[in-house]
Amino acid sequence: MMLSLLLALLIFCAFWLSRLFSVPAYYIQPEPISDRQVSRYLSNKLIPELHNKSQYGLPFDYVITQKGVSDIIARHADFEAIRRSGFKDITVVFVPEEILLMSKTRYLHMDLIVTAAIEPGIDSAGRLFLKSGAIKLGRSKIPFASDVAKKRLLQNFDSFFSEANFAEALTAVQSLLNEEHIEPVLRINGNNIRAEKITIDHQKLTIHFVPEGD
Repeated sequence: MMLSLLLALLIFCAFWLSRLFSVPAYYIQPEPISDRQVSRYLSNKLIPELHNKSQYGLPFDYVITQKGVSDIIARHADFEAIRRSGFKDITVVFVPEEILLMSKTRYLHMDLIVTAAIEPGIDSAGRLFLKSGAIKLGRSKIPFASDVAKKRLLQNFDSFFSEANFAEALTAVQSLLNEEHIEPVLRINGNNIRAEKITIDHQKLTIHFVPEGD
């Protein structure tokens, strides 16, 4: 009986370690782009679409693609600051109902993939918040290390983008990562629009905006 339990424990440990050092299927190796050009997805797609749709005074859906976010990160992330924080190759992945913030970190002289699952939501007062989910190393959940991993990966997020034009957005993101609830209201073209619902599907995030009076 004791031998069987020991064997089962060894098999479980071997399985857990194999998942610890494996690469999650969702992970995408980011390729930094250093041509000093602004992301066209940001300048030609996201910003104009938000301005155009907000001026009609009607509800609208605003879609953000994973590919587009990857381009913004590749062009505007401060990869040196990311390395100084103990991570590298940070990327964002959209899966049903969750945003995965993924990065490599060094452990036992090996690269491990850290994944922080984040689920956005709207509370009963209409305020936006982010619910932190599981922290994983490789494909293994690390419940006892979740607080440490969250602090290292999430609390340094605002230092990963150094450009001034991201300052306002990063302040809002940092508040959300610190588990604050914020009013999801933007003022565009002299009009206020409120994020009423957020839906996350494979490789895309959709925000449903509604007009709001002053």
